Amino acid sequence: MSMKEAMIGLIGMSMVVGMYGCSKELSSSTVLGRAGAARVTVEDLGEPLMAGTDPLYTSAMGTPQGRRKLVEALLGDKIMLEEAKKAKVMQQAEVQDAIKAYREQAKKAETQFINTLVMQKYREELGRHELGIEAFEMRKYYDDHKGYFDAPVRMLASQILCAKEGDAEKALGRLEQGEDFEKVAEEVSRDPNAQRGMKGIIGEVGLGDLPAFPEIEKELFGLPIRGYSGILRTKLGYQIVKKNGAVTLPAESYEEARPMIQRILEEEKLQQWIDKKKQDTKIWMNDKALSSIEITVGDAKPPKK
Repeated sequence: MSMKEAMIGLIGMSMVVGMYGCSKELSSSTVLGRAGAARVTVEDLGEPLMAGTDPLYTSAMGTPQGRRKLVEALLGDKIMLEEAKKAKVMQQAEVQDAIKAYREQAKKAETQFINTLVMQKYREELGRHELGIEAFEMRKYYDDHKGYFDAPVRMLASQILCAKEGDAEKALGRLEQGEDFEKVAEEVSRDPNAQRGMKGIIGEVGLGDLPAFPEIEKELFGLPIRGYSGILRTKLGYQIVKKNGAVTLPAESYEEARPMIQRILEEEKLQQWIDKKKQDTKIWMNDKALSSIEITVGDAKPPKK
């Protein structure tokens, strides 16, 4: 669950609480309307808010007339649901397959949420102890990069990514012959985004934005506007990067830069910690299988037989 989703849920919950918190006679199970066996409770009225529904729904909650219309709409949904059950729509193979797929996806989403939450909490604990950042470390980083903080720069960068050095050499040759960087990226780059109309663009880059690829960051800062690099051997393969543009921002004092510096140093220490753990663990990679996987535009094909 993202922070935005969590906030939407909290807003919805607060409105629900507000609805029946203002009267001792109301509770989540209080019936607000019925049509035959169909009932709409205070909890039913609040559920769309919890799910982050259309803003008009939230607006309608502001008046008794609006809430009445919402209850009428929800009663209509419940009547339709009951009729659908009578028609045995639930037993249809298509519906059962969709439900099964949803449950499988929901289970994966729950596992991912739990894993992310646990890792985040552990990272916070590491930050308070083993990977804590001292004030003198942040001050030293600021002084060592004073030139940057006097004139902070945000760059718009593009790349051509190749799996083989020979392919990168061919791409570089085309650039040196005057071909357009974006055209070459769209035709030969192994980055799926290059085929989505992005034409090699990887977005804005500033100091510390690429902790796993310091060589790329360093290269970009050294390039002129619209200049491109030679072939860089990185963790991803062979890359050629281009600086499309740059914007110089106002100078930042040490106090203003501290949050960013702390983030950069935390990322560096965390990566060092992970690298050390990897060294202490025997790691095996199925390079044959990894090489056989082909990526199309935003989708993965099954491994080659």
